[in-house]
Amino acid sequence: MTLGTSSIGYSAATVLSITIGCSPALAQSEIFEGQSGTISDLGDVIQIALPAGALIGSLWIDDTEGAWQLAKGAAATGIITHTMKFGYERLRPDGSESNSFPSGHTSAAFSGAAYIHHRYGNAWGIPAYAAATFVGASRVWANRHYVDDVLAGGSIAVFSSLYFTDPYNNSALVMVPSFGEDHITMKG
Repeated sequence: MTLGTSSIGYSAATVLSITIGCSPALAQSEIFEGQSGTISDLGDVIQIALPAGALIGSLWIDDTEGAWQLAKGAAATGIITHTMKFGYERLRPDGSESNSFPSGHTSAAFSGAAYIHHRYGNAWGIPAYAAATFVGASRVWANRHYVDDVLAGGSIAVFSSLYFTDPYNNSALVMVPSFGEDHITMKG
C-alpha cells in the first residue's frame, strides 16, 4: 500500500490536533501567556495610588467638596466599568477570564487622573494622566487587556469626571493691582 503526501499531511495534522487537544499547555504560545513583573506590579499600585492620592490631596487642602466630587466620579466609573465587564464577557488576551472589556485598572487610574486635571488644572493633571497612561500600557504589556479595553476604561473615567467635577475655586487667591509710574501690573 502506498501513501500519498496528502494522506501523510492529513495524518500529521490529525495527530497534532489530538496532541494539542489533550494537552492545552502545548497549545499556548508565549504571546498568549500573561506577563508579570515590575511593570505589571507598578501598574497595580498606581491604579490605586492615583485616586487615593487625589483624595488625600483634596482633604489636605480642605477641599471637601472636591473629595465628594472625586467619590461620585470614581463610584460612577466603577459601576459603569464593572457592569460592562460582566455584560460583555470578553475573553482576556491571556485566555484567563472573560472580563477583559473595559479595563478596571485603567478606569480606576484615569478616574484619579481626570479628577486631578478637571479640578486642579494642567500642572497637576498632565503628570497624573502620564501615570494613568502607564497603568493602561502595563495592562496591555501584561497581556491582560487589548488596547480598546484600556481606551474604553480611560474614556469612561474621563467622562464621569467631566460630569461630576468642577474646577477648584481657591478663594484664598487674591489678585491686587500694582500701580507704577509707567505701568500697571497684577500681583497675586
